[in-house]
Amino acid sequence: MDDAIRTARDVMQTNLLTISADASLVELERFLLQHQVGGAPVVDDQQLVGVVSRSDIVRQLDLDRGLADILVDYQHDGALHAPRAALREDEWITSAATDHFRGLRVRDVMIRDVITASPDASVQQVTRTMLDNGVHRVLITEDEFLVGIVTSTDLMRLVVEYTSR
Repeated sequence: MDDAIRTARDVMQTNLLTISADASLVELERFLLQHQVGGAPVVDDQQLVGVVSRSDIVRQLDLDRGLADILVDYQHDGALHAPRAALREDEWITSAATDHFRGLRVRDVMIRDVITASPDASVQQVTRTMLDNGVHRVLITEDEFLVGIVTSTDLMRLVVEYTSR
């Protein structure tokens, strides 16, 4: 590895894309698509409060669908003699689950235990942190302020640059 690139500060992105904890999940998905990213730091009044990714949206959808399926199954068990009423109940349960999902905010699905590193952490330390925690991004903080982000894409870019020499 190039001697000039040794720390998180050397590879971190400082033009940070953040999202508000109060944004809806629909707004979050638009944000991720617009910026072509898989996740972002979450801020509340300029304070870092979490991190959110597309995986968090999928996890919530799975939870909501699972709950709706349980309710539909429960309702069907008691409605064997009224199939038309059961169909209306199924539609109502699905609609309620959809409304619940639409009402959720980023703060409801974000990860609060943020994985961070110092700008002075070595690239190897940041990489080990990602691997040990199964994450694709490490937020770089200094004096409790968000100053950058290192993503798995940044590290892959570094490997390509190094091996292309």
